[in-house]
Amino acid sequence: LIYSPLKAGNFLGSITFMNDVIGEFWYQVILTATAASPIVVKIIECMVGTTGTSTVAIENPLAFPITCSASIEDPHHFAIQPEVISLGPYAQSSFTLFFTPSSLNEVINSTIILTNKSLGDVVYLVSGKGSLPGVMPAITISAPMNEIGSHTIPFRNPFPFPLPLDII
Repeated sequence: LIYSPLKAGNFLGSITFMNDVIGEFWYQVILTATAASPIVVKIIECMVGTTGTSTVAIENPLAFPITCSASIEDPHHFAIQPEVISLGPYAQSSFTLFFTPSSLNEVINSTIILTNKSLGDVVYLVSGKGSLPGVMPAITISAPMNEIGSHTIPFRNPFPFPLPLDII
């Protein structure tokens, strides 16, 4: 007997052996499927004030298309794109994991759960670490000669407390 469950839980099944001489033997089988171990995603490290990304794989082992919805334990630091993941039968795909740090050199951990009624839950353990800010990506500002031009440079305070700044 090979039991290959897709969802955690307790299930009932049966096995029947039939023989022309002896007859039929029927066995009730109580099947228990434990939850799969979480998938550990490599730590994302990026400068405070930026967002780091990682590509995470997902697979549909079913013979029909599925759609998974995401639940993120710490949405302040982590996000995924797309938020709803659709996979064809037996298809493999990926989603992008985003990490936005709010502290320096502190590892932030979270859990992301992708849920589908037929497949159950796929659990990802994610982590990220913020490093000292450095040179940010260049922003090009241009204006026609003898005219006034303006441009907004986006800045978000990544820390959970007020941040005094000197702009040079």
